[in-house]
Amino acid sequence: MQVNNLGLMATVALGILTFISFIDILVNSCKGTLKTQSYVSINDLLKVIYCYHGFKIMLGDILKIAFLCITIGSASIPISFTITSSPLIVWIGNTIGSLLSAFIVIFIGDRITNKKFMNKLKKRRGGKKIANVFIEGDDNKKVQKAQSLINKHGLKIFALLCPIFPGVLISTSAVYILGLDKKVYKRWMFSGVLIVSGVYVFIYWWTFVKTH
Repeated sequence: MQVNNLGLMATVALGILTFISFIDILVNSCKGTLKTQSYVSINDLLKVIYCYHGFKIMLGDILKIAFLCITIGSASIPISFTITSSPLIVWIGNTIGSLLSAFIVIFIGDRITNKKFMNKLKKRRGGKKIANVFIEGDDNKKVQKAQSLINKHGLKIFALLCPIFPGVLISTSAVYILGLDKKVYKRWMFSGVLIVSGVYVFIYWWTFVKTH
């Protein structure tokens, strides 16, 4: 599977940002835990264990939010604030879930739409019908016009907003089923996951969580 350069850069940047965020939260939670004295008391060790336990809880929250994002899409963001009140943790979990959803669908979609795979699929029972669905869609003039219209005018906006609605999993699947421009979608979808969903998380937190 070929990975778009911008998408790869965005993924690496997310990994670095996530690592920095983990360290920052851990350092802040443990600040002042160890004294500058030459020995470490039992109380100091208990504080460190407590900080480590808190870090494990935070990591667990991120994984729960990521799983929610994969299963229910954008609806996971409001629900995620019942798990934690931290917008940073919600954003990280939601971003990881969105990217995992996208990568799974892209991997499967690239295999299904591959010509070699299509030829193999035609030779199997029932596979010919599945292959014909994609072939007929590519040859249909009305479908081609709709694809061209969406690619020119709506795909970028759709890709940017898809992390909020209807979710990355459904959106990426739709792009492959409808035969839309995958490169444009991937480029703008990564921006939507990293930036637009982050803005939405912060606005939701500011409006409904912080004030309560």
